[in-house]
Amino acid sequence: KEYFVAQIKSYQAASEDQKQMWGSYVDLYLKGARDPNRHDAATLQEFAVNHQLPPPAMHWGAGTTPDWAAGPDSMKEPMVQRVKAFQKAGAEQKEAWHSFCGATKDPSRHEVNKLREFIISFSVP
Repeated sequence: KEYFVAQIKSYQAASEDQKQMWGSYVDLYLKGARDPNRHDAATLQEFAVNHQLPPPAMHWGAGTTPDWAAGPDSMKEPMVQRVKAFQKAGAEQKEAWHSFCGATKDPSRHEVNKLREFIISFSVP
């Protein structure tokens, strides 16, 4: 979650238009709660993916690297496990993954963005 909070805060700080984009989004979909910390990781991730947010700006001094600084790759294994569990839930879920992923069936062989897209598109728990 910290990574997505930092990503959205960095996005807002980059320009007034981007700040207004987040504001419009939360007004429309999230009851106006503009502080990213007030939303769950999946909600923040959805905004980040749908709006193609860049990684957060890294403004910290020596020895103060935040936990999320490893970036999205540090989130890959939990995403892989979610996709695998989703596939095991039933034939329909397994087919959804196979249709989505193409020839490479192993989720661990896909990029984080591809896994994130699948998780959001198919509401993977």
